[in-house]
Amino acid sequence: MDASPEAPAPDEPGALVRVVARLSDTAERLRRDHRPLAEAVADATLDLVDGAKWCTITVQESGRFRSLVSSDATAERLDEFQIATSAGPCLDAIRHHRPYVVEDLTKEDRWPEYAAEASSLGVRSILARPLYLFDGERTVAGLNVYSDGVAAFGPAPSDEGTVAATFAALATSLALSQQRTEQLERALASNRQIATALGILIGRHSIEHETALNLLRWESQKRNRRIVDIAEEIIAAGDLSLD
Repeated sequence: MDASPEAPAPDEPGALVRVVARLSDTAERLRRDHRPLAEAVADATLDLVDGAKWCTITVQESGRFRSLVSSDATAERLDEFQIATSAGPCLDAIRHHRPYVVEDLTKEDRWPEYAAEASSLGVRSILARPLYLFDGERTVAGLNVYSDGVAAFGPAPSDEGTVAATFAALATSLALSQQRTEQLERALASNRQIATALGILIGRHSIEHETALNLLRWESQKRNRRIVDIAEEIIAAGDLSLD
């Protein structure tokens, strides 16, 4: 019996060339975009992925989910609903480290509450992909692309989706790194202000460091204000105003 003819081998070199070309084109576009990178990537994803109408990036830090960026108010609502109900394709993509493709949301039964909410907003198909970030194991994230057409993304993620996910992972890593740097800078600035205020109290009243710190804490509790706010008042006035 003659063997059945083999299917032609996939055009792997050609596919790789196309992906590299899309990566290069997208990198150049993002280089010219002066907005925060995560915002620019969300918009670029809508152009990269055929059928995409909305896009969000969701992150999970210390077990808690939050929306990093949304392409518009509808996308933001889609992300917030998933997070509020703790159910949806994006959260599962992050939890299980694999992509989810929803071809027809009206026939979806894995996340009934989310499917009903998303359908009411005009969503018909979804592509949710996990993002592999550059900051170790502390954070995981997901790229979520939505369409108002049925089967907009096909049964499997496309090359364009891979390109979008690559840049989304980079943008998310950079955005989170910048946020952590800003938080650290604010913390250091607060510590410097508190240390300066303590020095003023110690010098003005000839008290011990612990006594000055307890005085700051007391005023913070009494006024229901942050210690750093009390410290700023002390620095401005040169002493603590005891009301």
